[in-house]
Amino acid sequence: MKIKLIIGLLVLAQGVIIFVILKLDILSLSKPPLPIIPINQGDVNKPISAPELSEDAKKRMGLSGPFPTGEETSPKERNIGKIINAWREAIVIKRIDDITRLTREIQGMGLEAIPFLSKLAKEDENERVRAFAVRSMGSMRSADLADLYVELLRKDQSEFVRENSIWALQVLGNPKYIPALEKAAEVDKSEKIRQLAKEAINTLDSANKNK
Repeated sequence: MKIKLIIGLLVLAQGVIIFVILKLDILSLSKPPLPIIPINQGDVNKPISAPELSEDAKKRMGLSGPFPTGEETSPKERNIGKIINAWREAIVIKRIDDITRLTREIQGMGLEAIPFLSKLAKEDENERVRAFAVRSMGSMRSADLADLYVELLRKDQSEFVRENSIWALQVLGNPKYIPALEKAAEVDKSEKIRQLAKEAINTLDSANKNK
């Protein structure tokens, strides 16, 4: 009898312990995430998340998008502007999942997204945003953007942007861009960029010979 009583108490105690553990786990999961301060641009391998921020806070942190989304714009421009503003914010604070999801949406817009992306590539103060914009436009393979890539390769101070400009010229596959790449291979201050430019030249040369 005593043994049965002891076993019953042990089972009851085990049930209470499991309930408490589960309750604590649920409570911990229900708590809002702690705010995380954005890290330096240079640390590109460390994704971070961020809480919902007010528009004033976004402005102070450089997260406000450049595209108007009010009634002064057409519904189509407003929709594209909202998506690209959100994409830009995700890039700045390195929310990888949002970057991936919104990049797919932007690619689905096709050429309609190019005026927005080209503005970011030329004017945004954040080098990561400029580089991502170049990369997204490059994946659209529009020859009309070649002059922009050449200009960025020549003038942008960010190695990250110049690297993506080389890639964008390379994927166009036209040997007429070789002179711009040769110039970069000769005079760019970055050894990495000079090497990438040489590799792009070789790729374009090979593709042209195989035609």
